[in-house]
Amino acid sequence: MQLVSIDIGFNQFSGEIPASIGGLKGPGNLLFDKNMLSSGIPESCSCTSLHENNLANNSLSQLSGEIPESFSSLKLSLLDLSRNQLTGQVPDALSISAYNNSFAENPRLYRKRENCRGL
Repeated sequence: MQLVSIDIGFNQFSGEIPASIGGLKGPGNLLFDKNMLSSGIPESCSCTSLHENNLANNSLSQLSGEIPESFSSLKLSLLDLSRNQLTGQVPDALSISAYNNSFAENPRLYRKRENCRGL
């Protein structure tokens, strides 16, 4: 049997996202929004079977660290990492208009600027 979705959104779960999540067979959706998850996003959250990855709005401690480079190879219909404490550069492959609001309210997260001339 293949796992279709993991939806633990809108609970008060706290702690880290377990790295073993990537060992699950084929989750299409990871919906962990509106919890109190902390630490970084494990590379394993980028399994190739994903269609939706929602880790938005993890209040209090909030998710931190960089967006795993492995997210660049995913073909997602939904990516929402907004309202966390992520840092570093958004991977180039994720800097597309479809994901424009996916990174909002992460004050230390930035996109590479191309063709910038004099500020």
